[in-house]
Amino acid sequence: MKGLSRNVSIVVAFVLLFVAWSTAAFLSRPADGVGVVLLPGPAAVIRELYVLFAQDNFLTDVLHSLRRIALGLLSAMVPAFVLGIWFGVSPRTRETATPLFAFAMYIPPTALVPILILWLGIGLMQQVALLFIGTFFYLTIMVAATVASTPQTYREAALTLGARPSQLIWRIIIPHSLPDFIQHMRVMTGIAWTYLTVAEMVAAQTGIGRVIINAQRYFQTGRVLAGVLTIGLLGILTDLLLQALSRILCRWKH
Repeated sequence: MKGLSRNVSIVVAFVLLFVAWSTAAFLSRPADGVGVVLLPGPAAVIRELYVLFAQDNFLTDVLHSLRRIALGLLSAMVPAFVLGIWFGVSPRTRETATPLFAFAMYIPPTALVPILILWLGIGLMQQVALLFIGTFFYLTIMVAATVASTPQTYREAALTLGARPSQLIWRIIIPHSLPDFIQHMRVMTGIAWTYLTVAEMVAAQTGIGRVIINAQRYFQTGRVLAGVLTIGLLGILTDLLLQALSRILCRWKH
C-alpha cells in the first residue's frame, strides 16, 4: 500500500509538471507566431529529442558523456574511499588533512578549466581531470566523516572479541558505513554531471554539453531542453542503479 501511494505521488508530480510546463510555454509563445520560441512545450522537446537520436547520431554523444562520467568518477572514488577511510580511523591524520582538503573544496573546479586545457589539451584527460578535481576532495571528506561516526561501542565490542585493526576496518567500519558511502556516490554523480556539461561546452568535440552549446548558438531552444532532459533522465537511471546496489549490498538496513 505504501509503495502504491508513492507511485501515485510520483505520477501526480509528473502530471503537474507537464501541465505547468505546457501552460508556461503557451503563455510565452511569440504573439505574432514569428520569432524565437523561448520555451518550447513538452511535445516540441520530445519531438526534437527524437530527431536528435534518429537523425543526428545523438546516441554517440550520450555514450561519450557516459564514458567521461564513468572514468572521472572511478578515478576520484578509488583514492577518495582509501584516503577517507584512513582519515576516518586516524583522528590525528584527519585533523591535519581536513584544512588542506577544505581549501581545495572551495576552489571552483570550473575556474580551473583554462589551465587544465593548457596542461592537458581539450581531450579526454582534461575532462576526466576536471571531474576528479570536482568530486575527489568532497568525497574524501564525506567518507572520512562517515567512518569517524562509527559508534565506539561497535569498535570496542570487536576489539574485545579479538579483532585486529584490519579486521576492525573490513568487518565493522566498512559494513556500517556502506549505506552512507552509496549515498555519497549518488550525490557525487549529480555533481559530476554538472562539471562534465561545463567541460563539454567549453572544449569538447562530442558530448551532450557540446550539443547543448551548439543548439544555443542557433537559438534552438527545443534542442537545448532536449539535451537537458537527456541529462536528467540519465541522472535518474544512475540514481536508480545506485539505489538497487544499496538494496543488494545493504539488505540488513532495508
